[in-house]
Amino acid sequence: MAILRIIVLANAMLSEVPSGGPIRFVEIMKRASRHSDLELMIITSKIGEKFCKDRGLNANFLITTREKRIGNVIFLYMKRMFSLNLTHLKVANDTIFYSTSDFLPDVLPVLLYKRRARNTKWIQVIHHVIPSKREGSVVTNLISHYAQKASFFLIKRYSDLIITVSPIVKDNLKELGFLGRRIKVNSNGVDITHFRNIPSADRIFYDAIFMGRLHPSKGIFDLVKIWAIVCKAKPLRLGIIGGGDPGIEEALRIEIENQGLSDNIDILGYLDADKAFGIMKSSKVFVFPSHEEGFGIAILEAMACGLPVVSWDLPVYKSVFSNAILTIDRGNIKKMAISILKLIDDSELRNELIELGNKQASQYNWDEIAGRELSLVKMFAI
Repeated sequence: MAILRIIVLANAMLSEVPSGGPIRFVEIMKRASRHSDLELMIITSKIGEKFCKDRGLNANFLITTREKRIGNVIFLYMKRMFSLNLTHLKVANDTIFYSTSDFLPDVLPVLLYKRRARNTKWIQVIHHVIPSKREGSVVTNLISHYAQKASFFLIKRYSDLIITVSPIVKDNLKELGFLGRRIKVNSNGVDITHFRNIPSADRIFYDAIFMGRLHPSKGIFDLVKIWAIVCKAKPLRLGIIGGGDPGIEEALRIEIENQGLSDNIDILGYLDADKAFGIMKSSKVFVFPSHEEGFGIAILEAMACGLPVVSWDLPVYKSVFSNAILTIDRGNIKKMAISILKLIDDSELRNELIELGNKQASQYNWDEIAGRELSLVKMFAI
């Protein structure tokens, strides 16, 4: 029986906080690793190794860095890209590289290996196209935008297959000059059975809940404005689950205090997955005012928790979630607040969206998604 050798690059992870890309590759590779004809190596940091093992992915790991604090991200990424463990790795000609993100630490090392072993194949996963203008630090956003442009140049020229998580991302890439025939769509997913078995949190209740990275592009400052209007009608409670840059979190706390909402909004920080989902299950509504998404895995998880979802109307949501979420024109803070109040008060509407969400979430099964992904990988087996 021929062995399929896959080297997974998950070398750009900066924290153990779950997000769409890392969750996706772990869930897929967990299932792929059960195949006896597959040899799996994961190139990542010590942070990435812990993330994988905590979520049940056991494989051979090649560790690039072992930092205890992140510090300067650009310097850290340089260390990871040019780690001695990476540069001295011997690669067989029949190896398939699988890059889990388009960040440069997951892209540049593949070029080094392809120069050494020219018959290797490169599969690249792309989750999202970063806009040239977005909320947050101007310098950080410009660096992110142009770093992705550099990655895209290399991916477009040297990769053998690109996997995107939604038709919208595929269309975005085609507009940037990528060949459509080299792009396949395979979505994110959710483990419905696992979610159904998670108990609701005891003695913790929120009228509405948000879960995501604490970043301006996720609409976290919109949340405060929205909740200020909500609380003029009723003194309801909002929980915010997620981690991020300490400076952004502090700015969010200050904004909450300035709006007089300290008794109405709790920043819960990063929580272990099942604890976070337990709190979500004890809440009434999932509020997700993100400004940009390539898929929206947090919405899918909220649906699996049995929550109705209200969000800004982003182009990707129609193709991914159909009519199972309540969408509001982006930036219409007042309408979002009114819609949240209506959802909280109207149990019939809430139950209707919960039912639609359950049906929609059931279509995104990790076992099926992993099977499709592995089939795409095996196309390149020699």
